[in-house]
Amino acid sequence: MKHLSLLGETISLLGVDPKFRTINRQTKQETYWTSVNVNYEKGILVVLNNNIDQTQQIIQQYQLHYRVIQDQNIRILLKRIIEDEQLHLQIFQYFLNQFQR
Repeated sequence: MKHLSLLGETISLLGVDPKFRTINRQTKQETYWTSVNVNYEKGILVVLNNNIDQTQQIIQQYQLHYRVIQDQNIRILLKRIIEDEQLHLQIFQYFLNQFQR
């Protein structure tokens, strides 16, 4: 949750109201996060595989933002978040390997 706080604070400092949403660049339509986005599957292997997939997607999204955003302070924050997420990915992969044995 530390990342969420840091991102929310940064977004607020930029003068934008932080919200759990995505905005389609072409249509400007907002899609808000809801409980529909939660994966309710059970089983340790399924959960770990889902975490790995989601973390990989998150890393790609932060990397995209890192390439696009020119503000060095925001880039420092994004780089740190990417590093943290890469560590999370390694941890999930380690446990997946342990449970698959």
